[in-house]
Amino acid sequence: MFAKIHKITDALVGLFRRIRPNKNARRSAIKVYRRFSSLRLPLKTQKKHAKIETQVLNALLYAAADNTSINQVARDVVDLDPDTLMYHLRKLTVDDVAKMNQHLEQIFLELRRSKKLPRKLRLAIDSTDYKFYGKHRNAYVIHYKSDYVFRYIMVSVVAHKVMYPLMILPVSQLSDTVELVERLITVVKRLRIRVKAMYFDRGFYAVDIVRLLKKHKILFVIGAEKSRGVKRILSVLTEGDTELHEFDYTMRSDRGMEDVVLYVRWNRKKEQWFTAIGWRVQTEDVRKYMHRWGIETEFRMIKEVRIKTTTRNAVIRYMLVMISALICALYAALRLGEVVMYIEAHIVLKNEEAVTLYRLRRAIKTVLDGDENAVL
Repeated sequence: MFAKIHKITDALVGLFRRIRPNKNARRSAIKVYRRFSSLRLPLKTQKKHAKIETQVLNALLYAAADNTSINQVARDVVDLDPDTLMYHLRKLTVDDVAKMNQHLEQIFLELRRSKKLPRKLRLAIDSTDYKFYGKHRNAYVIHYKSDYVFRYIMVSVVAHKVMYPLMILPVSQLSDTVELVERLITVVKRLRIRVKAMYFDRGFYAVDIVRLLKKHKILFVIGAEKSRGVKRILSVLTEGDTELHEFDYTMRSDRGMEDVVLYVRWNRKKEQWFTAIGWRVQTEDVRKYMHRWGIETEFRMIKEVRIKTTTRNAVIRYMLVMISALICALYAALRLGEVVMYIEAHIVLKNEEAVTLYRLRRAIKTVLDGDENAVL
């Protein structure tokens, strides 16, 4: 095992000697490699069963890259009994899986350390639903629009047309949206991210959310619901007017009042008014939000690398979403021009402009099939 590690490390040094000839870069390459090779699942296994942990991790990564079920991959690819795999996954708790967020943070810190990201960042907080089929006697199964769903909330970095996931959390029936948003903001504060603007969709249009963001002095843009006060303002405007209008506006609810700025512009494609509220943001930030590509792109990408399963276990479902988010984080790192060291092999970036999620999935499968490296 140690001989293999030394062999791969020497190969990495040779690779970076050609790309970056200085010594500091070679040390950085080895450091990055060791960080990514420490990718571990929070399985509750003994040291003598370390091989099973690697097999489970490889099965999850391969299933996500291949859009197939973990049971099929366990049998055909990693030579692991599917019942054994599910046994170890069922022993996990929500807190265990939440620890996987540290890997997303580590990749982000490496990107920032290598100056692949701007100093001030735009962030997006959004939630998404996965349909649930079966008996809904579970705290993490939510009734929404005549369906039952698993729901997840995530904070992402929006940079250079790439969405990078920072943290993803499950939402339960007992969850308070304000508390979840505060947990995500705590991560942003801990990573010392300088926030240029934070984006939310209409699902977060609430006085409590606005008050929380003001408390943390975070500049924000939130999609606005067309309430009576908003409709009263829209009634005096002319349809088809593409100018961005600003109005002083007061949000009111049984939770109190908050002063914000209301932004209004006619949407030609949908032939309706675009409305959003903001606080201390620039017009450029509002226009960026209006394009809407950034808010939901990351969840669409995560669903592209979904692992197929019929399990109703909410914790296992959370783990599968976390693995998908990790692959999307690797994709974002590649798009931002970083050479990503991956498990006990490496994916070499040849041309970041040509990197696609499909090519990354194919490279992951190549790595896990036994080849030492893959070139994108």
